[in-house]
Amino acid sequence: MPGPEEAARKTRKRSKGDPADTEANTKDKAEYIFNFRFEAEGGRVYEGTFTNHVLTNTQRLDVAVAAARMRQGMPAESLDLMANIWLEKMAHMAISLPQDERPEWAQDLGALYDDTLITALYKEVLGHEATFHGRGEDQKEGAV
Repeated sequence: MPGPEEAARKTRKRSKGDPADTEANTKDKAEYIFNFRFEAEGGRVYEGTFTNHVLTNTQRLDVAVAAARMRQGMPAESLDLMANIWLEKMAHMAISLPQDERPEWAQDLGALYDDTLITALYKEVLGHEATFHGRGEDQKEGAV
């Protein structure tokens, strides 16, 4: 059975140049290309261009199914709140950030060691979605 990363893979083409710098690339659109840069405590820098896609209602269900698969048959109630939030983050980004639209270091988000990196990336995703839905960026904080 494919994991959420593989199931979410889609083929899309990017235009030449830095698409994150175009005027048409705004957070009020369903697709948003952004440059991400994160410096970990040890000094390692993670950077690259991502494309986030606001989830459709069907994709929101796909996130729930992917999170359930990651629990490997365990009911959500058997895990603590933080574990369930973490599974939600990972499943959400597996679908909203297609693998072919991520930098090489972000191909398998679950293999990364720095949880603050994942949280920073997820905040960027939520900020885009909040703006798209007209809620503004200030609404994203409570969901992380």
